[in-house]
Amino acid sequence: EKKDEKKVLEVGKWYPGLEAGLNLTQSSYSNNWKGGETGTIAWSAYLNGSAERQVNPGLNWLNTMKLMYGQTREQEVDADGDRNWGDAEKSSDQADLEALFRMTRGWAVDPYLSLRWESFFQDITDPYGRELWFNPMTFKESVGVARTFVDKDSQKLIARFGVTAREMTRKFFVAPTGDETFRESSWDSGAELVIDHVIQFSPSVQYVSRTSFYQPFNWSKS
Repeated sequence: EKKDEKKVLEVGKWYPGLEAGLNLTQSSYSNNWKGGETGTIAWSAYLNGSAERQVNPGLNWLNTMKLMYGQTREQEVDADGDRNWGDAEKSSDQADLEALFRMTRGWAVDPYLSLRWESFFQDITDPYGRELWFNPMTFKESVGVARTFVDKDSQKLIARFGVTAREMTRKFFVAPTGDETFRESSWDSGAELVIDHVIQFSPSVQYVSRTSFYQPFNWSKS
């Protein structure tokens, strides 16, 4: 019965949440294995966080954070058939922060404003092996309306639709050698639809999903 009750947030109180995890996969083959496979070691760590606050009866403030990084290391077979471990390569990388302000006045839809920042921890696209941190970066500002379809202790389903302005900035190395960089930026605008769904099956089992659609209308480079 409590699961079916509407979730009510106390005004002025923070409701934080934090989830961390480490995934590790390893495979190994002996020297007498004649197949084409080689051993691998893959790991990824993630950190998901949220902090929600009902600022006043008519304004809700939700902050979300999604961080992930992982690497994969594979065995290499030399000319003599010996297997040696190669260098670690990035396999997953994500840095995503968002602040969502939503008016909760009991209307049919809730006007909202969201600010979002997305990037990678490590940019390894340089052909000469140099690295750049937090590159490229994307900033998104959205305004529109949201509708809460389900708002219970055990489940929450909210969809929002609005117009979005998106700025993208990226650094590049000036020359094949050295660390001097220059920055290029572009922007576009469009329409965005975001659907967030959370199901709390039990105190220890939770399902979280986000479906996002973005349709740009124009682009500063074209």
